Amino acid sequence: MSSLNANHSLGGEPLCCNGNQEKRPLLRGEVPQPASTSVISRRDIASDGTTAIIQIPLPAPERAEPRYKPEKLKTLVAFLWSSLCLIANLFVLAYIHERVPPRTVAPLPDIFFDIFPVVDRALDVSEIIIIASVWTCILLIILHRYRWIVFRRVSIIMGSLYAMRAITMLVTQVPVASTTYFCSPKANSTSLSVIFQRVLKLYTGFGLSINGQHTYCGDYIFSGHTLILTMCFLIVKEYSPQRCRILHILFFCTSCTGVFLVLLARGHYTIDVILGYYVTTRVFWIYHSLCASQLSTKTHLSSQTAVSYLSRVWWYPLFLYFEKNVTGPVPRQYEWPLPWPRKWLPRSRIS
Repeated sequence: MSSLNANHSLGGEPLCCNGNQEKRPLLRGEVPQPASTSVISRRDIASDGTTAIIQIPLPAPERAEPRYKPEKLKTLVAFLWSSLCLIANLFVLAYIHERVPPRTVAPLPDIFFDIFPVVDRALDVSEIIIIASVWTCILLIILHRYRWIVFRRVSIIMGSLYAMRAITMLVTQVPVASTTYFCSPKANSTSLSVIFQRVLKLYTGFGLSINGQHTYCGDYIFSGHTLILTMCFLIVKEYSPQRCRILHILFFCTSCTGVFLVLLARGHYTIDVILGYYVTTRVFWIYHSLCASQLSTKTHLSSQTAVSYLSRVWWYPLFLYFEKNVTGPVPRQYEWPLPWPRKWLPRSRIS
């Protein structure tokens, strides 16, 4: 590389260059650099022995990764909200069991029921898929670097979905879809003691029929099985590494299989599955659209307009409270959750 003239810079402007080794600022044409920008200084020696200092500014890193506080108290509140809505579902089911039409009333006409024969054991297989999917999502959340934020979001969305499901169950009761599913005899009473006993029985069985505790009927209109299976797929798709396409395809197939088996066992009507899928995906996507739009709302008018419409959902105040300090995307990063042996394990930055 040829040496530079001591009296002129590359752009024709003089630099402060003298025989001593002191480092001085540029005389003219100096461009102040932001504090966060790195600078490389290079000293070239001219043929006459003088020196010229060239400062090359370096741009900021292309990928500035945000850091968010875990806000564990908010996560606890979100978990309580989700638990409250889940328990509300159990109370509603315990109550409407007395209002379900008698078994002498035939199931409603359903095209799926006309095409496929009933397979009673398919419901057990579907719930095994649900259990495996839920535990996989729990493991994914635990290993996520921002596990508290992810768990908080899942709790808020699940709570909102279960709140809407409780309303749909309460307002309308339809005949039991299966002619072979066992429903506990009606008590012809809706006293608090009877309802609490039923809720306790449902709670100990985690709301699944495979445990033998879900013997109360009437939870139609909004399929809870579809809700869980769809949520598991959406969580894996949103928070697992993008390059894990095999995992995404696997969860998509297992979710579809689980829903198909629920219909095959006559656990729900087809309209229950359609509504369950539609409501679950809309709430999940609207919530994450609001999360993604927080950075652009201050600079883009179109984003402000979009958010103004999305903010009309009834759970928007919950979003404002829980997402107040999460102003950007959550990186898909993973780490060992325990303090030991975390110091020997490298942090994964897969995206």
